[in-house]
Amino acid sequence: MPNERMTFQQVLQQSRDYEVAANELSRFRNNNFQTLPTARINELDAKTRELRDIAQQLLNDAADIVWDNLQPTLQNIREATDKMRKIRSHLINVHRALTFATAAITLGATVLTGNPVAIATAALEVVNTVNTFRAEDDEAAQAEETAVS
Repeated sequence: MPNERMTFQQVLQQSRDYEVAANELSRFRNNNFQTLPTARINELDAKTRELRDIAQQLLNDAADIVWDNLQPTLQNIREATDKMRKIRSHLINVHRALTFATAAITLGATVLTGNPVAIATAALEVVNTVNTFRAEDDEAAQAEETAVS
């Protein structure tokens, strides 16, 4: 006979079967209480408890099977989440680089025009871009601290 591990459903069904057997034995005991000797009643009580204990252990085993099967799935989810975070971080950095480059190119173009108002506006846009990045970094750090604690 191969040493194959039982599935969750098989173990759960066995637990149910043991519980049904315990209930039937208990019902038999109750229906025949008046006619059974005390020793036999005690024996039936002990057997009923034993069957219920086995049913409970099988439920525990079923939970262990679910947990064991869940672990690789949870690990895959963790790995996928980590990859997505790295990709998101990379995309944010690309977006920031493009935003900063756009502001810097605009500043350079306005310097060539010699228009002081346009130069000041473009310089302010570069400063605002950098400040926005800092604020986003501060918010992300604060959110991470909150998530950790």
